[in-house]
Amino acid sequence: MLSIDIFTEIVYNINVVIGIAMVMTVCYFFLASRLIELYVWIVDKLHNNVRWIVLALLLALIAMDLQYSE
Repeated sequence: MLSIDIFTEIVYNINVVIGIAMVMTVCYFFLASRLIELYVWIVDKLHNNVRWIVLALLLALIAMDLQYSE
């Protein structure tokens, strides 16, 4: 009877792991399909404002250089 209990425990654990994997796959698919729209929106906004972003980065680098120069 001990071997049947071990077999039952192994099958139960495999079922739990498969169930968790299925839930994680569904969650990943849902998040991936929803977040891609957000990613596209962010990239579009950044692409339209690239010159201002580069200017801000350049000014920040100049300010840091002036602050730490000896």
